[in-house]
Amino acid sequence: MKRIILLFKVFFICMCFCSTAKAESYDSIQVYLMTCEPHDEIYSLYGHTAIRIVNPQKNMDIAVNYGAFDSSESNFVLRFVFGLTDYMMALYNYSDFLAEYRYFGSAVHQQHINMTSEEKRVFMAALAESVRPENIKYRYNYFYNNCTTKARDIILGAISGEKVVERPDDNPLTYRELIHQKTASSPWAEWGNDFLLGVLSDVKTTNYEAEFIPDRLMSDFNHTFVVDFDGNKRKLVDEDIVVLKSGTPHFEPMKGFPLSPFDVCAILSVIIIIWCIVKRFFISRLSPFAFHLSPYIDYAICCLYAVPGILLFCMLFSQHPTVSLNFQILIFNPLLFWLAHPKCGVQHRWEIILGCAVLFLVMGFVQSYAEGVVMLGCVLGCMALLNINLRKKSSSPILHFSLFTLSLLFASCHSSSRVAKDDVYGIRKVQNDAVLSQAMSLLGTKYRSGGADPRGFDCSGFTSYVYGLKGISIGRSSRDQYARNTPIKRNQIRPGDLVFFSGSTIGSDVGHVGIVTEVDRSADTFLFIHSSSRGGVVISRSTDTYYAQRYLGARRVGQ
Repeated sequence: MKRIILLFKVFFICMCFCSTAKAESYDSIQVYLMTCEPHDEIYSLYGHTAIRIVNPQKNMDIAVNYGAFDSSESNFVLRFVFGLTDYMMALYNYSDFLAEYRYFGSAVHQQHINMTSEEKRVFMAALAESVRPENIKYRYNYFYNNCTTKARDIILGAISGEKVVERPDDNPLTYRELIHQKTASSPWAEWGNDFLLGVLSDVKTTNYEAEFIPDRLMSDFNHTFVVDFDGNKRKLVDEDIVVLKSGTPHFEPMKGFPLSPFDVCAILSVIIIIWCIVKRFFISRLSPFAFHLSPYIDYAICCLYAVPGILLFCMLFSQHPTVSLNFQILIFNPLLFWLAHPKCGVQHRWEIILGCAVLFLVMGFVQSYAEGVVMLGCVLGCMALLNINLRKKSSSPILHFSLFTLSLLFASCHSSSRVAKDDVYGIRKVQNDAVLSQAMSLLGTKYRSGGADPRGFDCSGFTSYVYGLKGISIGRSSRDQYARNTPIKRNQIRPGDLVFFSGSTIGSDVGHVGIVTEVDRSADTFLFIHSSSRGGVVISRSTDTYYAQRYLGARRVGQ
C-alpha cells in the first residue's frame, strides 16, 4: 500500500512538472544512476541498477526500480521458463532502498547524470508515462530488457545529442562469458545457466549489448560523452561516489551443495563406465536373471539423460532468444525414454544414440557446454558403442543418422532463426537507434496544428521531422506516409515502424500516425510515440480503446 501511494504521488509530481513551461522548474531535480553490488541471494548474483531522483522543492527523494516481480502470480515458474514473465516498475523511498542493501551488506554506487533543464523535462515526461498504471509492467528478458537496460534507456532517451563511449577497446566477450564473471563463486548457478543457454549465447557482444550487466553499464556511463548539435562535448556523468560501502550481511547465507557440478558428473560417468565394464566382461557369467536385467539397467541410465532433456525440449519453444538452439539436447534427449527401451522396435536405435553423441561432441567446437557435460556425452557414446558390438552384427555407418536427428536439428535451427531475426528485435526497446532517440528527446513538446518543428507538431509533422533529421523523406501528411512506405503485417511490426489510425470517426480514412517504440509479440501489443492533440508528444499503447478501435495498418521506412 505504501508503494502504491508513493507511485501516485510521483505520478502527480511528474504531471505537475510536465504541465509547466518554465525550464527553471527542473533545475532543482537531480538524477542519479544507482549501481548495487551483488549479494548471496541467487537473483542478485549479477547486481542491480536503479535510478534515484531528488527534488528538494517537492521534498522528493525516491529510487525507481525496474526489477520488481510478483512470484505469487499463477504459473510464475512456467512463464519465466518460457520467457513470458512480466516485471514491473516499483518506487521506493531512497532511505528504504538503501536500507535493503545495507541489510545484505552490498555496496551502492551513485553516478550523477549531467543533464540540462530541457533534458530533465524530457526525462520527467518519460517517467510520467512509465508510472502510469498501464505502463509499469514490461516483458522481461535478462539479456535485452531487464532492470539495467530499462534504466539506461530512459536516461539516454532524454539526453539530446550523440552519445559516444570513449573507452579502450576491450576484447569483446560473449553473453556466456559476461555472466561467468558474476557466477564464478556460485558453481551450481553457473552450471544451470550453461545448461540452459544455447549456441546464441556464445556470440560476441558489443558495448551496448554488454550493458545488461549493471557494473558494465556503470563503467560505460563513466566513459560516455555527449556531443550536441553544435559540436560541444560534455561528460554524461560528472560525479561518481560510493554512497554505501560493503559490510557484513545481517543474515546467514544459505550453505551450498557440498559437491561441485564437475564432481557429480564425474561420479555419474564412473558409475556408467563401471557398468559398461561389468556388462562387457562379466554379465554372461552371472545368473540368467542378471543377464535379462541388463537392458533395463541401460534404460535406467538413459532415463537419467532424458529427464533433464524435457527441460531442454521446452526451451525450443521459449521466447528467450538464446536458449532455443542448444546442442546439449543431442544427449539430454527426451526421446531416449523411447529409443533406449528394451522393447523399442527401431532396428538401429543404438546407432542413432551413438550418432547423436558424436554430433554432440563435434558441436562442442561451436557451443560451450556446461561443466562435465562433455564427459557424460562420451560415456553415453561408449555405452551405445558397447551395445552395438554386443549384438555381434556389423553396425551401420555412424554417418547414417536417423530421420529423428535431422528433424530435431531442423526444428532447433528453424526456431532459433525465427527468434534471432524477429523476436529479438521485438523484445528489445532500441532507444539508442538514431530515429527513436531523437523522437524520445521530443517527449512533452506541445501539439500545434500544421506544426513540423520543435515549437509544436501535428502527428505527421512529428514523424516527418524525426525521420527528416536523418535525411529520410517519408512524406508530409499521414495519408502520404501511409501510401509511400512499405506495407507490413501487424505481426511483423518492430521499433521504428510507422503505425496508422483512422481519424476521429471509426473506420474513416487515415488520420493519425505514430512511431513504434516497443513491441510485445506474445500479447500482440506495441507502444508508439506520437503527437496527440490532447497531450502533445506522448507515448501510447495499442490496447488503449481509442487507438485499438482505429488501427489501420503499419508501414516500414526504407524498404
